[in-house]
Amino acid sequence: MTIFVLTDEQRSSLAAVFHELKAVGQFVVGAIRDISINIDHMVSQDALVADRITARGIRRDTGEPISWTENHFYRLSDGKISEWWPEGGPALG
Repeated sequence: MTIFVLTDEQRSSLAAVFHELKAVGQFVVGAIRDISINIDHMVSQDALVADRITARGIRRDTGEPISWTENHFYRLSDGKISEWWPEGGPALG
């Protein structure tokens, strides 16, 4: 189930910031192929936004399937993400 409780302005701001997080994505894509991501939940209240995602892919080094969940918390200011608190990610060690 995916929940979206965001204003149009918040959705636009998040799209721009996700583009800026490209470097993080490049690292993950370098280690994992065939990645699919599902936004399980996304909610907002005032300037705070939270999401929970589930991701799946194939490890490039072993060919084994991998899945993980992440939780992200954002604070919006002037239409942009001013703070970001990510938690979780793929276990590649």
